[in-house]
Amino acid sequence: MSVISEAVQLFRSSFRRESGIRSGSARRVGLENEYIMVSADGSILRPEVLDYLWQELAAQGWRLTTDHITGKTTSALKYREAGSQSRTHNYNVITTDLAYSTLEIDLAPAESLQEAHRALHNVVGLTASILAKHDSYLLGYGVQPITGPSSSFMGPKNRYPLVFAVHEDENPGNSVLGLQCLNASCQTQVEVTEEEAIAAINAFTATSGLRAALCANSPVWQNQVSEYKAIRHQFWDWCYANRKQQIGIPPRIQSLEHYVDYLADFRSIAVSRDKTFYRLNNNFSFRSFMQSPHGQIGKMLDGHETTIVPRPEDICTQYGFAWLDARLHPMHGTIEDRVSCQQPPSAHLCSSAMTLGLVESLHDLVEIADLLARDQWREIRQLASIHGMNFSYPGIDVKELIIRLLTLANEGLKKRDQGEEQYLAPLFSRVETSTCPADEVLARFRKEGVQGIIGYTDMRNFSG
Repeated sequence: MSVISEAVQLFRSSFRRESGIRSGSARRVGLENEYIMVSADGSILRPEVLDYLWQELAAQGWRLTTDHITGKTTSALKYREAGSQSRTHNYNVITTDLAYSTLEIDLAPAESLQEAHRALHNVVGLTASILAKHDSYLLGYGVQPITGPSSSFMGPKNRYPLVFAVHEDENPGNSVLGLQCLNASCQTQVEVTEEEAIAAINAFTATSGLRAALCANSPVWQNQVSEYKAIRHQFWDWCYANRKQQIGIPPRIQSLEHYVDYLADFRSIAVSRDKTFYRLNNNFSFRSFMQSPHGQIGKMLDGHETTIVPRPEDICTQYGFAWLDARLHPMHGTIEDRVSCQQPPSAHLCSSAMTLGLVESLHDLVEIADLLARDQWREIRQLASIHGMNFSYPGIDVKELIIRLLTLANEGLKKRDQGEEQYLAPLFSRVETSTCPADEVLARFRKEGVQGIIGYTDMRNFSG
């Protein structure tokens, strides 16, 4: 069996069995929330504040993790209290994303949104209170509101300089690469079965524009109003002009084999060995590496070179370079919804609730996805990024389609019989008023400047 075939089997084995869901065991949901961190004036967080954050988390029982190449602290981990057990992991993580100033809170999978809400409230409350001591804020917002792009904002994980080096080779002189140090999304993972996986990836990527319209929340950056209500979506297009197949809405996927083949056709970036990342030759596809019986030369951050022989689990690194609006997770057996800007504290779980509800109504979501061709869905996504809820599309009643989407999500959550549909209320309100969070941000910015954005998105206002 080839290494790629073994990678397909690895994917296949990760998904939950259909019988488990039908027997009454609830799908678990995992929240991966990114947050912009800023100083009191709205500029990017001072680096030393992050050091204080790690120190205070350690003092409160969190276990710190250090990157063994850079020697810098990159995350804090804490096992959750006894309760429901996950088949993947049972701990919460606070870490930095690509930027040291973008904090990511990854929760252990939960059996309900209420359980996730309680856990998130505790972790966000702790983190925001520590930052407040240092005159800094954690924002439920999708982009740095004042500070512009710079690769100097990269976090201290050893893979980031390697990834940036590849993109600088492909886009010489392209200063917008630092844009990825500015944005924050709300990412939600929901368990799916092998039977559901391909339908889920096709339906969630196709309809991403409808969810983007509801959740657009990044209209102000570099201290001015942009032309987009979700400017962070454009960052991907600007940064990866030579890797279009890795972003946004992919072609329709036919099978798990096709999905792995699609990932393998991306040009190589890096692989991991013993927690160290090695850069591969980006002139060739990842497939060429996976099919090399004797491997390829990999280069470490310090320039040291060694021969890397491919392994099936290398697909678990490669999948992370699929910056699609939704993707399948080869370790957790989930569909990961990635299109939403981070949401304000007053409606913080609405995007995750929509994702979970739509997975529970997947058959009907597929019917919506099949209404249009992929190119049409891409046009809708672009219009949503610009206009939020206020756009039209030829031959389609966009508002009616969004209402249909929310109705499916509501029905899906009701099937779970846990009262989780309450988290959709802000989204139904947005449909009634044809607004999204970006509209409130714009109103406050025009009246109060960046302090209006901070006041609206300050995560200390997130209630339990």
